[in-house]
Amino acid sequence: MKKHLLTCILAAILLLVSLQAECQVSINSDGSNPDNSAMLQVKSTTKGFLPPQLTTAQRDAIVNPAEGLVIYNLECKVVQYFNGAGWVPLGNLNYKFYGFSLRCIKET
Repeated sequence: MKKHLLTCILAAILLLVSLQAECQVSINSDGSNPDNSAMLQVKSTTKGFLPPQLTTAQRDAIVNPAEGLVIYNLECKVVQYFNGAGWVPLGNLNYKFYGFSLRCIKET
């Protein structure tokens, strides 16, 4: 009985270890696997990716944002990412910066 229980426990541990060895997610409608270089791959020919939508105050309330964190700023109407020092817009936009944060004031 003890030998059978030990065998079951070892089999369960091996199963859990093998399940955690590779963790990739693909969100798609064609059943394809994610690219080997991607942890997450979103694939669609009819829909887009919608990042979290925050106001500037909500964005600034994020404690210790990770470098590369992406949001859509509802006030600026722009996608922004955190570069490790501050929030910057994606793309080549003509916005004024105050310190390290974009404050949604377009320069004229």
